[in-house]
Amino acid sequence: LDVGYKFGKEFSGERIPTLYEAVDLCLELDMVLLLDVKSDASKIAATLKQLCREFPKLYSQMIVASFYSEVIYMVRRADPNIVAALTLRPGVFIYNIDGGLKHGEWGKLFLSPFYDLFRVFTNNYIAWWLIGVDILLLYKGNVNSCLIQTWHRREKHVFVWTVNEREDILHYR
Repeated sequence: LDVGYKFGKEFSGERIPTLYEAVDLCLELDMVLLLDVKSDASKIAATLKQLCREFPKLYSQMIVASFYSEVIYMVRRADPNIVAALTLRPGVFIYNIDGGLKHGEWGKLFLSPFYDLFRVFTNNYIAWWLIGVDILLLYKGNVNSCLIQTWHRREKHVFVWTVNEREDILHYR
């Protein structure tokens, strides 16, 4: 797939690297990879297990993150040495990141808050332990000292996302 042609003749022929090529380059540059997994937990888990066999440095240079606890569970089940991060943003099933409603159907709008509350509760109090979460990735709009202290008592790291503005960076340090 030629992705460079849109940017000018000199970029023509540039292609999207394969996962293996990207991982190899990141390791060569001594980068930490943060893989945000959205779906297909079983397939992803098998792929990541194979990647770690071929690139053992990934155990210390890769974090697998997901909003979906089942993804973390399947990855940890495939290989418990893979570092796993649970991404939390209350309202993820109800609202887009900009605050607009996600679902147009009234039934989904009605049921989504209950599903979201269930997921937030189970991820915070049960699932994190069952699935083997190492790190919590918390949306900046949902940071509070109680939540941070709870995860620190569990001896888990907490990373805040998306922090792009200078004021936010200074605030969350």
